[in-house]
Amino acid sequence: MITFKMIEAAGKYHDDNAIPDVVNYITRKDKATHRYIFGAKVDPVDIAGSMRAVSKSYGKDSQIRLHHFVISFPEKQSNIEVLVAFAKEVCAYLGTVYQVVAAIHEDRQPGLHIHF
Repeated sequence: MITFKMIEAAGKYHDDNAIPDVVNYITRKDKATHRYIFGAKVDPVDIAGSMRAVSKSYGKDSQIRLHHFVISFPEKQSNIEVLVAFAKEVCAYLGTVYQVVAAIHEDRQPGLHIHF
């Protein structure tokens, strides 16, 4: 079964480190082993910096700074080519309105999961 999980808790993602902390976590080399990392409306060289700059320019640099969610796939549905296409499609869709970054994590069995 494919699962969707919103990562949230009271007060989580409200501080100045929220964006770089999450971006650094989801793009970690030990998590995204083969570097399947995608985005929309972000600078690929400085993802967190570009997200913080846009937040600040729109006056959205207080309260909740980002949304973090994970889509997990069972092992039998973990075809990497399909997941790459899926992650790119979600980024393209969300990117029409939001900045988004996605990374396919390969560090957990069974199955792969994508952080957005």
